[in-house]
Amino acid sequence: IFRQIKSIMNKNCSVIVNTCDKYEDAWFPFFELVKKYWKGCQYIFYLNTESKQYTHDGLNVTVINENRASCYKASWGVRLKNCLKQIESKYVILLLEDFFLQDNVDQAELDSCIQMMENDENIKAIYFKQIDGYSTVYPKDQQYFIMSGKKRYILNLQAGLWRTEDLYALIDDNDTPWSFEEEGASRVSEKDVFLCSTRGTHTDMSNCAFPYLTDRRTGFGIWAGKWLWNNNKLFTKNGIEIGDIKLDRFTRIDMCKYYLQRLSQVITNKK
Repeated sequence: IFRQIKSIMNKNCSVIVNTCDKYEDAWFPFFELVKKYWKGCQYIFYLNTESKQYTHDGLNVTVINENRASCYKASWGVRLKNCLKQIESKYVILLLEDFFLQDNVDQAELDSCIQMMENDENIKAIYFKQIDGYSTVYPKDQQYFIMSGKKRYILNLQAGLWRTEDLYALIDDNDTPWSFEEEGASRVSEKDVFLCSTRGTHTDMSNCAFPYLTDRRTGFGIWAGKWLWNNNKLFTKNGIEIGDIKLDRFTRIDMCKYYLQRLSQVITNKK
């Protein structure tokens, strides 16, 4: 019976890796880390990008492209909505291509979150990182905070479980990732429920269902279109060989310069 229930859940959920052609450098190491740290994953992965094709040995990866004539003109919001139109599962786990796993995914927690959303139809999304500004514990699962009020980041692009139709409805055609997170709160109704984990932050992945780091200060991922300095160390540690990176690199020294410039601007503004 347990296996039957788990099989139904797997068919009920899929994974979107939302990306763009420019960031194809991240695809191979992303999926290699998925193979290592999300063993036995039964979900279909949808790689949402403009025009490029991709396959990965050992994983079920379906590429969703835009119409070739207009793929580079379509907005981020239109591309993601067009992707969601082609997905039949009731739930989707939304990830970005630079969420490089560093430890095992907690599949039992994912299953529990799907069941939580089955039990409460008002839950639109459950984020697997702690989001600043929330501290009221969800009474039915004290590992999650209730996100309330029309605050920035109530719509969020950190790893999260979404109702597919609700995610679609909350995206504006003109959205960028930044407008979705910063302006999207106005689209949320009072009855909508969003949850975020009580554990794990941008710089701490302890006990996270999805153990990855994205804060630029940690040096993992892609920031401002540039490849951060700790990525290759992570891949080498996990036995992953990658070719030449096409993206510009952003080093630890570049980060120090960046913060010195910001500090200088703050001091100048105060004067």
